[in-house]
Amino acid sequence: CATLVDGIEPPMELDVISSMCRNALLAFGAQDIDPDTDDICDLKLTPWADMIKGLTISARPPQDVEGLLPTPALRADGAVELTVVLGRVSLVGLSTLVRPHLRLTIVAGDGSVIDPAQPSPMLAIDPSEPTTGDVRCSVHLQHPVSLLQRGTTIVIELVHYKAEKQMESVKAFTYYPLTEISDRDIELDWYKKPTDFTLKRLKQYGKEKNGVRQSLKLALELFCV
Repeated sequence: CATLVDGIEPPMELDVISSMCRNALLAFGAQDIDPDTDDICDLKLTPWADMIKGLTISARPPQDVEGLLPTPALRADGAVELTVVLGRVSLVGLSTLVRPHLRLTIVAGDGSVIDPAQPSPMLAIDPSEPTTGDVRCSVHLQHPVSLLQRGTTIVIELVHYKAEKQMESVKAFTYYPLTEISDRDIELDWYKKPTDFTLKRLKQYGKEKNGVRQSLKLALELFCV
């Protein structure tokens, strides 16, 4: 079966659906999978599967980055995992920050923490472009997609070091609700500190300043483990 239900396609190098990916679909609520066949065109899927409709599920997890939580351990049921690929940060005054980096936390709808905060490597800032910085790393969620509750949100903070106070401080934060998992590049606006995990007290940092689009770019990837 070259195409999964509703247009979900496996990587081209997979000739058949592996038992691991079949189990991953079961985790999404798929029913009536015959273990002796690859014909799964009559599956009944839960809303979580609808969220990833049309996306590619890779059989290989992204490469781990030192300092971040590793790819989740292999699961017997072959769960589908989500990885956040952090990209470019744009902010006026970015080059003046000391040790700027991102910190990603997964929170529930009530603001409680689901996955602990993961700090990224330091931003790489080109002196010729002082308002932008690249981090280019993958952050692995530690819970399979099928177990994430409705209202689950990715919260990402821009953190820097304040030498006079000898402590880290949040410069701004942004968020992405996992109501839809998109394979398109995502661009998010920054919001003013303090970070609000409940997302009820949001004040926009400033979408554009001095001709600079102040934002964070990222992408989402799915894979079987």
